Formats: sequence, structure tokens, C-alpha cells
Amino acid sequence: MGYGLRWFIAEDDGTITRVAAATCERWFDGEALPAARAGRDLKLLEVVVDVDRHHVVGVLRILPFRQGVREDGRLDVSAATRLAMKRVDLLGPVDPSDAAAQIERLEADANYFWWPTDGQLRALGTALLKRPTSLQLVDLWAAVVTPGRGLPDR
Repeated sequence: MGYGLRWFIAEDDGTITRVAAATCERWFDGEALPAARAGRDLKLLEVVVDVDRHHVVGVLRILPFRQGVREDGRLDVSAATRLAMKRVDLLGPVDPSDAAAQIERLEADANYFWWPTDGQLRALGTALLKRPTSLQLVDLWAAVVTPGRGLPDR
């Protein structure tokens, strides 16, 4: 038993495509993506799985996030860093009566996170677990990381 990391791209048509971890690592290290992805946002799913000899036995965490791609096909690291710093600056309690601060925090989260559709989560379950049961699909929903909600104790 152990843990693994799986990467997927949510395509514009609602499907998901698995991407090799080595490929993602090269993208984050500065390698250009395919030309068709230049100048657009990638909707990525970073999935932490529980594995037994490369066989996925459970999904521990699903992090759906956006990553911008520059016109030259490389990930826009500077924009991602600026957005991350803005989100860090907004950490901490927000006064419930300060609507502007609440909106600013929601906008910062919405520019980074996205929410997978039912179809995307079913496809993800099939890609990871082959034939997911109804209970496993419910567990997938629970594994999606959302802003403001901490990770469950395991």
C-alpha cells in the first residue's frame, strides 16, 4: 500500500484526459505544451490516490485548479504566483459586514479553483477505479478540495 499522484486535464468538451506525471513535471519546469493549448487556461485535476501495487484502491484528494498557458505554450508561472500571493494576502478572518472583502476572497478563489461536473467526476472514477460503485462516486465528491474547507482527518 502507498500513495500516488495522478494528473488529468478537463477538456473543453467536458471529458477528462490523463496526463503522465512526468509530462506535468516537465510543463511546470518550463517545457511548452502542445500548440493547441497555447494562450488558454488549463483546468487540471491533481488527484492523490491510495494504491496497492499501482492499482488504485481509493481516492484521498482531488484538487481542481486552473493554470494559465502563455501564447508561447509555456505555463504562466508569474500570473499563477501573483494569484497565489493575492490569495495568501486574503487569508484570515473576514468581517461578515465587509461585503467587498468577501467578494474579493470569492473572486480570488474562483480564479484559481473550479468545480468538476458530475460527468467529469464519473469519468475520473472510471479512469481511476475502472468500475466505481455508487459509494465510491460519493467518496469522489467528498474528496474534492474546496476553498475554506480543510482536509478531513485520515
